Amino acid sequence: MLDTDTHRLEEAARTWRDRGWVLIPGLIPTEEIDAALDDVHIMFPQADAFHGDEPDRRRDEFYRRRNPDFVLKDTPDHGPSFRVDQFLGLRPFPFPGSGQLNRLVVHPQLLRFARRALETATIRLYQAEMWAKYAGVTDYEQPFHTDNNHSLLPARPEPGWWHLEGFVYLSDVDATSAPTRLVATSVTQHEPRRSSLLPDDAPELYANEISAPG
Repeated sequence: MLDTDTHRLEEAARTWRDRGWVLIPGLIPTEEIDAALDDVHIMFPQADAFHGDEPDRRRDEFYRRRNPDFVLKDTPDHGPSFRVDQFLGLRPFPFPGSGQLNRLVVHPQLLRFARRALETATIRLYQAEMWAKYAGVTDYEQPFHTDNNHSLLPARPEPGWWHLEGFVYLSDVDATSAPTRLVATSVTQHEPRRSSLLPDDAPELYANEISAPG
């Protein structure tokens, strides 16, 4: 008989394969995420410090990464779009600090789920990033898109070739905090493959979006 956690991961893996995405509350224990926050704050200040009046080298570094020569043309101020300032808070793996944040990237629970979802014991990590977002920096809303740029090879639907992309929330993300929104593959399967889709391009997708707070 399967234990409760194993059964939960099996159900989540089936949902991922059937629907194309799944939300797994509490996959990584809260205390382990909290233990990694000191490493996060080596790179990024907490929100009150970021928005405060006191000097902060981490806030300066955040804005220093803005490239004044790279401007996306015809970018609206609001609504779904790719804006340069959305990506100011990206930092690549590995991360500085105690190693607690690095260990979350290959947390045993993540690997347990990945092996079940991908139906293979051989897991290869191809990318990991920390992404800090602060209110007021920019409109972070993006159009619906598939991250096809994560592979040099075209996407294939059969086991052995799947990619698994995931997000681990390191702070509370409720309905007012712009949680990730997703659409089931049953809705997207007949859409032509394009880098991104605006609401006028694919109204059915936007009508079927589901929010994933956590």
